[in-house]
Amino acid sequence: MMAIKPIRANRPDEPTGRLMDLQDTKHKGDSEGNDKTMMSFMIPVDLKKELKERAARLGTSASRLIVDGVRLRLKQDD
Repeated sequence: MMAIKPIRANRPDEPTGRLMDLQDTKHKGDSEGNDKTMMSFMIPVDLKKELKERAARLGTSASRLIVDGVRLRLKQDD
């Protein structure tokens, strides 16, 4: 007979490294009055690494840097 693990009733005080524990809830719902949509695209592996490192140094998310970069590019005169 196989033993069944008990369900943990209490959440850990410290992050465990699981996906949902790493979720950014600080800016949850912060859409600045605009609706959001999901986009997927491919980027080179080295660029993704650099993006994640820069975001961590700046204390922001990679998504925020991408959105800010797109906004800046769209405002530039061609």
